[in-house]
Amino acid sequence: MPRKNINLSDATAEQLRRLDNASAYIEKSIDHRWARAVMALDYLRSLGWRSNELLAACDILNGLWLHVHAPEWHGSSMTDGPEYADKWGVPRDRWQTLADNVSAGGATAFCLDLVVSEFWTGNSYLNRMIREK
Repeated sequence: MPRKNINLSDATAEQLRRLDNASAYIEKSIDHRWARAVMALDYLRSLGWRSNELLAACDILNGLWLHVHAPEWHGSSMTDGPEYADKWGVPRDRWQTLADNVSAGGATAFCLDLVVSEFWTGNSYLNRMIREK
């Protein structure tokens, strides 16, 4: 099995020391998170989200996904930030439609939250997937 050296905060290292099998925990956590993010991106794509729309949402929601515990609240952030639509070339009426769909909650809000969180935690593979279409 390949080995990889990684740098961890003291707090994270301490959490891993408490586990019986830190390698299995890390592997399962990454696999689970990865699969959920890819499925979430596929779902948003099936609803018609385009690359620039996803990137605009990632841009405006940078940091919020860490603090907002109700993903549907992201819609109000999108509504309050039409300049992000402009920056990424998303027509404002389309941006408002996307924001309304996110505000309604459900799968759209949940999936957007997953994609945004994975984007900002540095998943370069997902970042490339977003930009491909």
